[in-house]
Amino acid sequence: MANLKLEMLKMTGQVSKVLLMPEIFGGDDKNKLNVIWLYKSAARQKEEFDRQLQALIEQYGTEWSYTAEPEYGDDGEMPERLRIQAVSRGGQKLTQTIANSNSTGAVSVAEFSEGHESQAHFLPSSRFVDLYHQHIAASFDKHVQLEELLGDDWSWNLDMSTALLTLTIKGEAIEIPFQVLGSESHVSGTWLWSWANQASNLPDNVLAAASRLRAQGEEQDIPELAEAQLPLEAVSGHMLSLVAAGICGADAFFCGPYENGGVFLLLENFPQLPRPENPAVRMTSIFPLLVSNVPVDNHKAAFEAYARHYGFVTQEDQSEVVARHEKFGELVAGFDELGRMTSLDAKLQPTGGSKQ
Repeated sequence: MANLKLEMLKMTGQVSKVLLMPEIFGGDDKNKLNVIWLYKSAARQKEEFDRQLQALIEQYGTEWSYTAEPEYGDDGEMPERLRIQAVSRGGQKLTQTIANSNSTGAVSVAEFSEGHESQAHFLPSSRFVDLYHQHIAASFDKHVQLEELLGDDWSWNLDMSTALLTLTIKGEAIEIPFQVLGSESHVSGTWLWSWANQASNLPDNVLAAASRLRAQGEEQDIPELAEAQLPLEAVSGHMLSLVAAGICGADAFFCGPYENGGVFLLLENFPQLPRPENPAVRMTSIFPLLVSNVPVDNHKAAFEAYARHYGFVTQEDQSEVVARHEKFGELVAGFDELGRMTSLDAKLQPTGGSKQ
């Protein structure tokens, strides 16, 4: 979970409202413990930034990317300053530097610049954002199931000739069929889709899923799926794999780490993966875990898609979503005016101990 959380916290997302959750601050390579110092000392200091950003969103539209870069002192543990920046597709920028201090005197005022130099700045497309909300919760759930199975004592090995991933867990080996999605390079700061990786000479039988995603990207004008190489500051391998796992119906995705990067796989025919006895119980723990660890702009859309993944019928109004399943029970999720979840209540049905 820690690795997934660390990667997702680096992700740049679209800002359509002033909703800068504290979880997106921190989580870089130096800040291994992901200490959210900003929420305590600097949340009060960014009010001017929030105010100006809201005005700019209303004036220039919704497609703004948001980044936060901490700067460290000599101890290398806690950030001393945080540089936050919102950039529109048209090149407008709003920047501010916030100090790690209870005093607001050292904090710079948010500055806006018109500029048009960032026309090529990569922003997640609206179609990809829709796919993200459609698949994020179910794929995150599957990834947590995989991490629960792996525990702390495991190793991995790939055999391209057989298209099998061998996971050795506490000395016991499991072989799982896989598809190669792509790879991250922390040297170049880019993602490379497997179908574009000429240097690795990958066999065609492990490229079917990535090729399917490419075709969908080209047909539906989704650059994240169609472009051969993407900057990691815009979309990470974890983000792409969460979406890919949902589209392709994979049992889970897997990241095989190596020096200065990692390879991302979709796993198929994986019966050893644990399944919940009662998905309603699972959802009440996984969804709050998701929104507290991963940036999710539209909680309501993500929750509805998650409920449908487990076979629930959903009914919504402006402030809540009711998800019902004749076997597993009922979930009632409340949301505020920004679409953030405020409550999740359950009326559960016993499952009789059978596994799904």
